[in-house]
Amino acid sequence: MRAIVFLLLAAVTVPAAAQTAEQDVRCLIVSNIFSQTEKDAAKRQVAGAARLFYLGRVDARMSGPALKTALVAQAKSVTAENAGPAMTACARSMQGKMAALQGLSATK
Repeated sequence: MRAIVFLLLAAVTVPAAAQTAEQDVRCLIVSNIFSQTEKDAAKRQVAGAARLFYLGRVDARMSGPALKTALVAQAKSVTAENAGPAMTACARSMQGKMAALQGLSATK
């Protein structure tokens, strides 16, 4: 049983490590934008959850000064044209990680 749990945890951590800190910062930026500007309440709620999720990820990976530098650098690449697709990708990534976590709790 422990071996199964270990393998499942390893499977969950591999995709999480695949997303770079820069991608997490970009997701933090777009989710922050959409959590404040999205008119659809359900989408705004997803964006708010994503904002907290990605804030936790970048907080664990970067110091304050490094985060500030990364925010400035990544903000330059966010445009009106790419913000929507980026938010969709970030939300899907977050939801995939949450589904994997819920799958772990279902194995108990």
